[in-house]
Amino acid sequence: MFEVSGGEGPLGVRAFTFHDLKRQRAAKYAAHEVFGGKPLLEFTGLESGSFTLQIRLDAALGVDPAEKIDQIAGMLEAGQEIPLVLGGSPQGLYVIESVSEAWNVVESKGKIVSATVGVQLKEYPDG
Repeated sequence: MFEVSGGEGPLGVRAFTFHDLKRQRAAKYAAHEVFGGKPLLEFTGLESGSFTLQIRLDAALGVDPAEKIDQIAGMLEAGQEIPLVLGGSPQGLYVIESVSEAWNVVESKGKIVSATVGVQLKEYPDG
């Protein structure tokens, strides 16, 4: 659940948001060879859709980056289907296909202060 609210964190705000959202949709086609000509294409259905997004995690914005990274990794490892809702509009069920982490700021004792997490979501067919 992404959020922006007041009152938490050193800056008086709690922010857990994403950016650089990208969506991919694709169709499937079978190619039928034709003697002396170009193959004929036959539409056979749709590929599973996908989304990629970047999540900014910053302790100054009231978020514990290591804790959120662990939560996201746990969802990936469990193969958990999650409903994706954007702007109040349901997009269907998705699974986390991959996660990348960039530890942008780390304190001298190893605590992550700021990180960026890249998440790849894959559509999970509902039947």
